[in-house]
Amino acid sequence: MFLRHLKTKKRIKEDINLAFHSISVGFMLKDMGCDSTLVISGLLHDIIEDSEYDYEYIKTNYGFEIAQNVLKLSEDMNINSWKEKLNLLIIYTMKMRI
Repeated sequence: MFLRHLKTKKRIKEDINLAFHSISVGFMLKDMGCDSTLVISGLLHDIIEDSEYDYEYIKTNYGFEIAQNVLKLSEDMNINSWKEKLNLLIIYTMKMRI
């Protein structure tokens, strides 16, 4: 799975392991009481830009809504703050469900 690819990579902006970062984001969302769609989206949020996996892979394996969340977070490379990314993820997910 994608964690095998990420375990040796580091985030460019931070000196941390990508797999650790992704898992940390997922647990943070779970601890905040987010639903499984948001938690999985958080786990996968850097996959498109930091691995060989693409939108179609995510859509096929995790579904349209999660793929859209990940794509939305991957499209805007100007988002530097994790808080901004989290807020965008929550807002975008809420809009999709309306």
